[in-house]
Amino acid sequence: AIQSVEIDKPVMVTGTGAMTIATNDGGSGGDLLFNGKGNVTFWDLSSSLVINGNSYTLINDIPMLASDIAANPSGFYALANKIDPKHESFNNVPIRTEFLGTFEGLGQTISHLKIKHDMKNQEGFFAISDGIMRDIHLKQVDILSPSSQDEVGALVGLKRGSIFNASADGTASGSATDMGGRVGFNQGRVTNSSAAVAVIGFDSAVVGGLIGSSTGLVVNSHATGAVTVGEGAAGGLVGNAASIRLSFATGAVTGGDASVVGGLAGASYQISQSYASGPVTAGSNGAVAGGLVGDGSGIENSYSTGAVHVGSQMNEIGGFAGIGNSIKTSYSLGEVGADAGSDVGGFIGKTSGHDSDSNYWDTDTSGM
Repeated sequence: AIQSVEIDKPVMVTGTGAMTIATNDGGSGGDLLFNGKGNVTFWDLSSSLVINGNSYTLINDIPMLASDIAANPSGFYALANKIDPKHESFNNVPIRTEFLGTFEGLGQTISHLKIKHDMKNQEGFFAISDGIMRDIHLKQVDILSPSSQDEVGALVGLKRGSIFNASADGTASGSATDMGGRVGFNQGRVTNSSAAVAVIGFDSAVVGGLIGSSTGLVVNSHATGAVTVGEGAAGGLVGNAASIRLSFATGAVTGGDASVVGGLAGASYQISQSYASGPVTAGSNGAVAGGLVGDGSGIENSYSTGAVHVGSQMNEIGGFAGIGNSIKTSYSLGEVGADAGSDVGGFIGKTSGHDSDSNYWDTDTSGM
């Protein structure tokens, strides 16, 4: 195609057939896209798959993928059909080798992935990825990390490369520095991705419905799972984020005492064209809570609609941000509730700057 090739329904490559795809053939800005029920299945692993000049190795089970990546971490790999390790429980990260290549899921699904414990610092389907991961869906994942880990996510613990068109649902819980429904720690770019994962972080974790912590860019993505943390930071989409655009979260976010929680992000310093609609609840003793972000700045063209409630004793709580500055053209609608002794605002609980304008909140629905 001159730009994009879009696959909206199942495609079967039978026998020893082959598939060759070229995007941006004479144009630019296009991509290989899978929408709806679109996917590609290969009957024979010896078949040929070539995408934009790169020849892919076809795989049909997790041990095979792990072995091939261990032998060539920079290779091109594609999921030939759906995988369901329903009766397997992995005590180690399935893909332990640091991944540098391209993993193309072809719109296929991996179901019932169970990872119960690992001694590495990163935990997920992949431990660490510096490459490209795309067009893959994880269904009914079950991630449990009872001992302390650094980064935990359903797809990958630590990600430095890019993720495109990926989704996950299920549960993730445990002790981790950073834990997300999709990625533990993101240093790259996450695009067109989603998670419906219930995430529970023990102790002082940083947790998010999609990503635990992100120093990279999150764009056109969303999360719907409930997120819970103790004395850490929690966000419906990202626990601690550098940059979020065109994204949203709808799940409930709950934090304990001294936590920093927000409907979209616990803390973030660049958000645009995004929203959150889930209820936000935090404990006492210095908790910070906001309908969109607990502590944030550099936010524009965004909104929140969820109720925000915290306990007593010197908290910061706002319908949009608990602590915020440099917020523009944004609004909040949620009810705001806090005991005496807190900084409370219908829009911002406490401002750390003065560069905020063209914002509003609903005085009826907020009660402020």
